[in-house]
Amino acid sequence: MASSAKGALRFEWFRGAVAQKAAYAEGSSKAEPIPPALAHFDRWTAAATIANGAMTLQQNQVLLDDRKRTVVAKLTFGNPPKASFAASRQMQAKAR
Repeated sequence: MASSAKGALRFEWFRGAVAQKAAYAEGSSKAEPIPPALAHFDRWTAAATIANGAMTLQQNQVLLDDRKRTVVAKLTFGNPPKASFAASRQMQAKAR
């Protein structure tokens, strides 16, 4: 069923954190580092696509204080699911 799932989703997550044990390198049981932007954040909003047995983040923004970052990630469905990350990109700080 995971390989045939298709669609899109949007989420908004307030005051969160992603634990290191939540990510595994694709094709390995070895933990892959979580991007620092996800260690603790005030708000994470994202759009993602679901296809080919995976969910891939599209447009997204992680906000901590006035710093904004984006996260490049893919979650491959399975038991256990596997998360893979690329370097996050920092966006301009929001003016107050």
